[in-house]
Amino acid sequence: TEFTIHGLWPQPNGAPSTETFDANKIATLTSELNKNWLNLESKQQS
Repeated sequence: TEFTIHGLWPQPNGAPSTETFDANKIATLTSELNKNWLNLESKQQS
């Protein structure tokens, strides 16, 4: 399955503005994201 995110910082309407990003919430996805999602900051190809 492939997916995309439209925009750089997606945010649902009504999301608390004080909520910060928690990498632990996506820790189980990290390997798959690194394999399939283009890294625009790195010179290496993902």
